[in-house]
Amino acid sequence: MTNTRKTPAKWRQDRNLTLDELAEKAEIARNTLDKVESGVPDVSTRILRRIARALGVSVRRYADSYLGMTEPSGNPSSERCKA
Repeated sequence: MTNTRKTPAKWRQDRNLTLDELAEKAEIARNTLDKVESGVPDVSTRILRRIARALGVSVRRYADSYLGMTEPSGNPSSERCKA
């Protein structure tokens, strides 16, 4: 089965946004967005919510893409982020 999950960077790229543009739109620091896209664990749900809103996607869909990058099994964990 092919994994069709989008990465956080793919959500941004699909909307032709730069890191700086999305960070400004989400009202977060650029380095914070860079960390999210790099898969740094333990990003707050508040940050994920801001990014999702700025992208115009549901928080759950965006959080699932983030969790899919950070979970060793590639499966989202309901314990990590309750969006």
